[in-house]
Amino acid sequence: MAFMQTMEGLRMPKCRVCKEVFEKTHSTLQAVCSPKCGIAYSRQTKATEWRREKRRRREKLKTLSDYTKDAQKAINAYVRLRDANQGCISCGTPLAGRKFDAGHYRSTGAAPHLRFNEFQIYGQCVPCNQHLSGNLIEYRLGLIGRMGREIVRGIEEDNEIRKYTKEELLEIRDFYRAEVKRMMKGEE
Repeated sequence: MAFMQTMEGLRMPKCRVCKEVFEKTHSTLQAVCSPKCGIAYSRQTKATEWRREKRRRREKLKTLSDYTKDAQKAINAYVRLRDANQGCISCGTPLAGRKFDAGHYRSTGAAPHLRFNEFQIYGQCVPCNQHLSGNLIEYRLGLIGRMGREIVRGIEEDNEIRKYTKEELLEIRDFYRAEVKRMMKGEE
């Protein structure tokens, strides 16, 4: 609860709605100064509880596909932040200050088991990724330049089928969200 010092050194509470200093009259747990603020506070509290309930219900209805999308969104945000000061993996165009995609060397449709492999996801300009279908020949050359021929060959030969569980997808999502937060704070 917010408090304010008075002249006598006593701490006076501030109303949670209007932020005015008031003297408690009803209870030590009193959070508002008047019935009008009490009604507004009650509405705020109920709205907050309803938003929490909706979030909980929405989470309960999610499918494996929804969890996959959430995890993909998290890793794409990480890649965009990681590669923001580099050039496009395919054509070398500087990505800083531009809108760009997190392009996959092997597409998520062709190789869904590699969709979360960050060794095959790099910042790619929109024209290369969307208009040139990934510009794969140049992408491969860029990958070889950044990582070496052996790693690229390993990605190309990896055809092991992987099925992700809800728990694994949540773990992937949470890991990359934490990485994004860490990078945004500058704790690289």
